[in-house]
Amino acid sequence: HALPTLYVADSIQSYSSLNELLRSMENSTWSELRRFVFVNGSLGSVSELRQPKLFKWRKVSPVRYECIVSADGPFILVLLQNFDRGWRLYVDGTEVSEHFMVNGFANGWLIDVEARRHVSIVIEYIPQTHFVYSAILSCTLALSMPITLYLKRRLSRIKGFEKG
Repeated sequence: HALPTLYVADSIQSYSSLNELLRSMENSTWSELRRFVFVNGSLGSVSELRQPKLFKWRKVSPVRYECIVSADGPFILVLLQNFDRGWRLYVDGTEVSEHFMVNGFANGWLIDVEARRHVSIVIEYIPQTHFVYSAILSCTLALSMPITLYLKRRLSRIKGFEKG
């Protein structure tokens, strides 16, 4: 049994120590575990989570996932990648700030969707995006320097030819 990289949790199990987490997992069935999310502490005002009516996702790249969700209440979306504040989740283009560690290592977001709403979700690892832009800028700069030097020399030869 294995969970997919992205899944929706509709049950929260709080724990305060690793031993408590492991005991709780040990005493649960697989059908329960695949719908649970384990959180160290509490999530505050979350009263009732709901399983979305529709949940489809695809991996665009190792640092980007896209989802289509139709839900009628709050749910927790789990990304089974090592927890990092660099992971960002956007619902219809608006960033969701409720990002927290779940299951002792993974990323979780509390998403509160209005009744029967169809939403688009994007999850992105922002540090990778910054790296790609920096690499493009570095390559552009590295390629433009020899061209600039060549053009500068060529221009100085033309000016020297005009004087002579």
